[in-house]
Amino acid sequence: MVSFKIDQDLRDLISPINSVELASLEASLIEGGCRDALIVWREKGLLLDGHNRYEICRRLKIEFRTVEISLPDRTAAEIWIINNQISRRNLNDFAIGELKLKLKPRLAAQAKERQKGGQGGTLLIRNSGEANVKTETVLSALPGPKADSLRAIEKVIESGSADLIRAARSGEISSSAAAEIATLPKAVQKDVVSKGKTAVVAMAKAIKEERKAAAPEKEIIKKGKPVFNRTNENIDWAKWSWNPVTGCDFGCKYCYARDIANRFYPEKFKPTFHPERLGASDNTKVPPDIDKKDRAGFGRVFVCSMADLFGSWVPKEWIDAVIKEAVDHPEWEYLFLTKNPKRYLDFEFPKNSWLGTTIDVQKRIEKAVEVFKELEKTPATTWISCEPLLSNLEFPPKTLRLFDFIVIGGGSASTETPATQPEWEWVKTLMQQADADGERGRVYFKPNLQLMRRELPLRIRR
Repeated sequence: MVSFKIDQDLRDLISPINSVELASLEASLIEGGCRDALIVWREKGLLLDGHNRYEICRRLKIEFRTVEISLPDRTAAEIWIINNQISRRNLNDFAIGELKLKLKPRLAAQAKERQKGGQGGTLLIRNSGEANVKTETVLSALPGPKADSLRAIEKVIESGSADLIRAARSGEISSSAAAEIATLPKAVQKDVVSKGKTAVVAMAKAIKEERKAAAPEKEIIKKGKPVFNRTNENIDWAKWSWNPVTGCDFGCKYCYARDIANRFYPEKFKPTFHPERLGASDNTKVPPDIDKKDRAGFGRVFVCSMADLFGSWVPKEWIDAVIKEAVDHPEWEYLFLTKNPKRYLDFEFPKNSWLGTTIDVQKRIEKAVEVFKELEKTPATTWISCEPLLSNLEFPPKTLRLFDFIVIGGGSASTETPATQPEWEWVKTLMQQADADGERGRVYFKPNLQLMRRELPLRIRR
């Protein structure tokens, strides 16, 4: 029986088959023999295709035949191996994309060498022709993912955790979703992937929407007209966001806004004023065909979702400029939110303002109650955001009526913390206090609050 040299580097270019596929191949060879010829590089005597068949046939003494092909050099042999897999094997798009990415530098190197030799940059790919052919053109002509999907696969391979790459390679999640998850720190990627496909898809959608909301300014400024940005479904009570100021110095570990800014903003999360974004109130138009149930939300703007506008580090001039927009545009409602509500007392707000504060733990309650008692006669709407709700909250009696609106949410994943959900008892306590305080204190559950009551009976009644 003929023997061939095996070049391990060439063999490593071939995507391995799993144990089930290998067992199936062996059973097929035992039953029907080796019907397909093994491909050998004539000039070097190296096996190019059929490594698994070759090993099984030699071990079980099954006859096989060979076909020799002539190739000018090693690069040509590598290109042939990769292209042969793309054309023949039953692979999903991600696996084919990996092969194409292996092919890309080899095609470029071969084209460069042939151009040096005056051979017109011909590429040794089936049906590539004998004229100048760009690498991208050849790759696009091959089966499998095209340019956009290929870029997504490349991002996953470059930045993805082992768990994320494995899930994308298996086809469990799409390459586009995996590419969005690959923008997160690898520890967070692992946490998201461990929760399954639904969690991955939801997180990928959120990242995509956050990127659109966080960094549309390049296109807006290019057109010379700042506008509000559409929010995602997690901010359903306000359909727009607007960030004339970005950045924050509080340093909260659970801050997803910091992660977004560090990924998409050139200035990262450094507090920054963007005067070119003033005037968005004039240029944003409410869609004429919106559903009646969404009409109120389309009239509201979440101000500085990527900052704390009332942090102690923010110059008064920046805040004055933002509030002036609210004063000049009574047709819009402007929602403010801060962890430093005491600074509200330094400004006058029009009645189309919403003044809110974040209360995630008990120690924030005293300051909030103190400030909002002084704001009790303000014409503005008042609200609190308990997102993430990190502990049980006990408000002094009748103080929740200081707030018109209560938002409760889970914690989004950040570079420093995993996604979290509050205890059901914490949520229940807050709801009961709101109900006890009368007509004010409406409670809104954000979509990322995934609590469900699952209380089992202590005994079965006979």
